[in-house]
Amino acid sequence: MKRLLFIGIILLLVFSTCTAGAAAPGDGITINLPSLALHFDKGDVHRDYPVAIGKALTNTPDGSYNVKVKVKDPTWYPPDGGKPVLPGKNNPLGHRWINFYPGYGIHGNNNPKSIGTMASLGCVRMYNSDVEELYEMVEVGMPITITYQTMFEISNGEKKVLEVYPDIYGRGVNTEEKIRSKLIEMGLTIDEERFKHIFTNYKKKAAFYSDGWVLTKGDKYLSADILADNEAVYLSADALKSIFGIDYLLNLDTGIMSINGEGIEYVNKNRIYVNLIHLLDLLNLDYELDQSAQIIDIKNDMVFLNGKYVSQVYYANYDSRDIKLPLKSLGEYLGYEVKWDEATNTVSIDNQPVSPVILNGISYMGIKELSDIFKFNYEISSRYGIIQIKRY
Repeated sequence: MKRLLFIGIILLLVFSTCTAGAAAPGDGITINLPSLALHFDKGDVHRDYPVAIGKALTNTPDGSYNVKVKVKDPTWYPPDGGKPVLPGKNNPLGHRWINFYPGYGIHGNNNPKSIGTMASLGCVRMYNSDVEELYEMVEVGMPITITYQTMFEISNGEKKVLEVYPDIYGRGVNTEEKIRSKLIEMGLTIDEERFKHIFTNYKKKAAFYSDGWVLTKGDKYLSADILADNEAVYLSADALKSIFGIDYLLNLDTGIMSINGEGIEYVNKNRIYVNLIHLLDLLNLDYELDQSAQIIDIKNDMVFLNGKYVSQVYYANYDSRDIKLPLKSLGEYLGYEVKWDEATNTVSIDNQPVSPVILNGISYMGIKELSDIFKFNYEISSRYGIIQIKRY
């Protein structure tokens, strides 16, 4: 941001009534630029959010900072000296401003599609609902660390995976030599053809280097506890439980395994493994399979109830947190009777009429309204597209 925004920030610093508090060790905000993500820690509260950062010519500055001032419904001062933009839907700062350096801050947006991209003049943009949540947790004086780390070592028991984010600002940190050196350091051996495929085709998104198959959801690592056998890929029962919260049922008399009442192929190699592709089909989850990279990537956002996978998310607006969930399947999981009356074209929950949205013959309602009806709390991860529901 330029001169006028800087002047506006100085005025806000002068007139702000916020007082600084001492952050506990370990508390604060970490923004990693290559992963386009903001991580917040405060005591037992941990949150991850997607962000937009500065363009290639207007980099977001990495370094160590502190929250200087917090402002609700800020005014934006255009860097070209144009007319200030008052609070409202056209304001590019959205509804919250958290300043950490003269002219730079964490703020909302007026273009939700920009989140997850390099789009700003150097500030850090968030979904409006996310920054409103963050704003309430952040204190003036809290540390903000902005990093530029592309390589992350992931360890899952004996399995090791190297995740590499794009070198978005072209700093030369993801050269072939440096990645190979990191793999050697980790003790990972990858065949040459596979290495070349990943290195060549994953420059603009997170890459996962491993000596076996990897299950992911976008840039979120899920598991490498995967067995390849007879041209099929199997996920361990332990990973099935830890990722999806699902147990299998094995009939010892017939040898038939089932999940959620549906039969599924499995193998026993001193441990139980379920056919991963059959599993994803059974759970109605879409995926992308890259045979050359040995990566299976889940494409849908997901809903969990008390840690157990319930369904994919069919509609989500993370900027406003308008999340619509399937009424019947969620209601039945929670023990409610959901009925459709064909005569009156109405839906009821335990004989009480409700007003859902009907899409392709399926009834949906907003998560906030459903939380009041079904008595649950929920947490939304806009970064990973995961909705966690917990009954109270």
